[in-house]
Amino acid sequence: MTAPVIRVGDWVLICETHEKAEVLDVFDDGERFLVSLASNEKWPFPRKMHVSIEKVRKIKTPKPELKWQQPRLF
Repeated sequence: MTAPVIRVGDWVLICETHEKAEVLDVFDDGERFLVSLASNEKWPFPRKMHVSIEKVRKIKTPKPELKWQQPRLF
């Protein structure tokens, strides 16, 4: 059985941190990826990082989380 091909726009699970990320770019014939991790409680901004193919698994597109609480602006 062959592993699924990961392309730009796919969602992956980073095995070490169990975080979901979207693939932004593919390098080295699919051996490395630039991924964007969503914001969380610890850091309110999206993060980008490089990961290798051994550290990720392809997943289905996650459902968007509805956030009803807005951060206080003032």
